[in-house]
Amino acid sequence: MEVNIVLVVDVADFISSGGDAQYIHMIDNVKGSTGEGGHELASNVVAGDNVRWSIVAVSPSDQIDITGFTCLQHPNGPDGKSCEGAFGRNGIMNTPRQNAGTNRVYWESSVQSRDFQDDHYFQYSVSFRANGHTYTYDPFLKVVRQHELVA
Repeated sequence: MEVNIVLVVDVADFISSGGDAQYIHMIDNVKGSTGEGGHELASNVVAGDNVRWSIVAVSPSDQIDITGFTCLQHPNGPDGKSCEGAFGRNGIMNTPRQNAGTNRVYWESSVQSRDFQDDHYFQYSVSFRANGHTYTYDPFLKVVRQHELVA
């Protein structure tokens, strides 16, 4: 499945607040994800999913772009697991990479988790540049056995 995650940032308020996460709003296209519309989205993903991230500013006059991803190597998720299991297998990381989409740039990776990781949260860090300032933000992926079906 293609999982699309969008970060919407109120850049002016985010910068003036010193980087307060309340000015970041995250949404995805996956049923069952938690925290949608807020700043702590946990997107439900399944091993093999292709995940794409993009970022937009609320004001069209603000400049914003993702600059990179880091897998947090220490346990930071709500259940004490690091994200390396979500993006890697057998020591090989599948860190998100930048791609030029048809209308805008996005970053993508595929989930490389194993069955024993089902129902675990994995934290990752996304770096972005907003009006010339660089920030990092660290939401979650939740690896699940299968996607919830739309009724």
